[in-house]
Amino acid sequence: MRPLRSTLALLALLAVGACKNSTEPGPKSVTTTTLKCVQPGGGTVGCDITIPTSASKVRITLTGHDCDAHGNIISISEPAAATLTNDACYETVGTFVEIPGPFSSAHVAMRVTSKLITNPPELHVTGDAPTWTVYFEDGGDQDFNDATLKIEAISAT
Repeated sequence: MRPLRSTLALLALLAVGACKNSTEPGPKSVTTTTLKCVQPGGGTVGCDITIPTSASKVRITLTGHDCDAHGNIISISEPAAATLTNDACYETVGTFVEIPGPFSSAHVAMRVTSKLITNPPELHVTGDAPTWTVYFEDGGDQDFNDATLKIEAISAT
């Protein structure tokens, strides 16, 4: 009877240890996403934002956020490399980056690097020249309001 009790006690201790370890936060994988334009009917397709030839600069502004995850890096890779924020959920709304022209590339390409939560993160684009809105979803709740950005192609006047 004693060996059975000892075995059960050992199994109970192992089970408690396993449960404790399985609920502790561990390292999450990091993933990068690029722009997807929202299509009529609701689908999306990979895309870039085309800058009008009359634009003298492009401004990207963080207009809002509603998220809790740390470390969402929003960056621009075209027409020039720039980082808007290293922590989008905690960045000050109104933070912006301006990229002066003339532009060797005629488009804006963006990416977000974030921790993989439940689903892959996404960047959805709506609008048309000279102003677009980009909605970031970190993959947790699929509400597409984790960060909202305004992209403006500004022409010299």
